[in-house]
Amino acid sequence: MRSWTPLALLAAACGAPPPVDTDTVDTDAADTDAIDTDPPVPAVILSAPTVSASDTTGAPVPLDAVDARHRLTCAAGVEPADTPLTLAWRRADGTPLGEGPTLRAPAFAKGDLVRCLATAAPAGLAPVEAASADVAIGDAPPDPGPARIVATEGADPADPTVRATLACAADAPVDPDARDTPTRTGTLWRVDGVEVTDTGDTLAAPAFARGQAVTCTVTFDSAGVSVASEAPAVSIGNAPPRLTGPTLPATIRTNDVVTAVFSIDDPDDAAPAVTWAWIRNSSPLAVASDTIDGSNPTAGFSRDDALEVELSVDDGQGGTAFGAAGPVVVDNTPPVLTATVLGPPLGASSLVSVSASAVDADADAVVISTLWRVNGAIVPVAPDALSLSGGTHFTEGDTVAVTVTAIDARQDSDAQTFGPYLVGP
Repeated sequence: MRSWTPLALLAAACGAPPPVDTDTVDTDAADTDAIDTDPPVPAVILSAPTVSASDTTGAPVPLDAVDARHRLTCAAGVEPADTPLTLAWRRADGTPLGEGPTLRAPAFAKGDLVRCLATAAPAGLAPVEAASADVAIGDAPPDPGPARIVATEGADPADPTVRATLACAADAPVDPDARDTPTRTGTLWRVDGVEVTDTGDTLAAPAFARGQAVTCTVTFDSAGVSVASEAPAVSIGNAPPRLTGPTLPATIRTNDVVTAVFSIDDPDDAAPAVTWAWIRNSSPLAVASDTIDGSNPTAGFSRDDALEVELSVDDGQGGTAFGAAGPVVVDNTPPVLTATVLGPPLGASSLVSVSASAVDADADAVVISTLWRVNGAIVPVAPDALSLSGGTHFTEGDTVAVTVTAIDARQDSDAQTFGPYLVGP
């Protein structure tokens, strides 16, 4: 609204336009041609981005514990909400690492300083940027994987015996920090939960015994970070007996005393049970030891018998062993000769004679024969001649010798030689 003074009224009455008092002009009535009617451009408000971390299960991880195993997530707020917003990742030195709201290794590694950069780009205005605080990437511990006990003996390494040497094995560790090389630093063995002094990679009896539980823990170091992996326990099973033999002599004769040769290895039991079975011509004999006497009238053997032996071993823990030998056919027993020479010292007129007898274990008829020699030459007398006469067969200065032989029905023999005797006057 405009206001006038009395002077202005007087001027109006005279037909002149009244003067304007600029000090009292209402600006609401100002000339509208001088007013800008375009709407104002709204300001862009961009909040500083925030970074969070999580593990492979999605569980949150404190920012001071982030390493190459974790995922980084960036979030930023912008007003107006429809303002285009981009998120990017940079190292502290400006090296680009990736785009988008999340970032994972190998885009970053141990020792990096990582930040999130948010950029708002409103239409018609210059982009607005904001950066998060730097996140330090720490050292990720190596993952050794599961350890395991490997036995050197037996098809089932989960059931070793005291004969086995146990090895504590673990796969080469995986270190998320490709810059680090993990090294194995030690092995710890426990038997029934008690640490053993042997800290090598292998363990053998007597460090453990049947029925005990053995486990091991492998330790690794990667750039000063130590990790361990424990193997599942294995139970030491029964070691079945091992039997060597039995064996029988290659030649057995009537009336021999035969002992089967054998050995038993049973590291769990000092004296496992043994059972003997002797068999003659496919029929069992009442002999319960490792020795059989051929002269036994009821449990012995004779020429041409087939003799076998069997041995069974039982440790009482489910472990058994069996061995057998034979058959060995009982051989002929040669006769045993007993002979003496009567007459020496000899003279030119002496009579020299032989006294001989023989025993045959197989009850064969035995023929005894003689072979006389004078001065090394065979004397032509009957094979059964038991004597020679001086003057007829020899004289002073000759030498006399005789070989006596006993021969059985199988042409096996026993022989003895006497002399030579020097014939005197």
